[in-house]
Amino acid sequence: MSGGYGGISAGSSSEEETKLPIGRAIRAAMVESSQYLNCVLYQKDSCIDEYKAKEEKRKESTKGTVNMF
Repeated sequence: MSGGYGGISAGSSSEEETKLPIGRAIRAAMVESSQYLNCVLYQKDSCIDEYKAKEEKRKESTKGTVNMF
């Protein structure tokens, strides 16, 4: 993949770029996404419970962040 967004190039992966906070966040999201897909598409075992627990923790930690009313 090449191209970029906001000065971050998706086509290069230099060591310096992966040390930047945005580079680390993108890498972590990609790793987590691939592990999740591996779990739900192939393993289909207890790892699903782990991801459900992570989701509940995320929901709880962000509850009340946005007040719509």
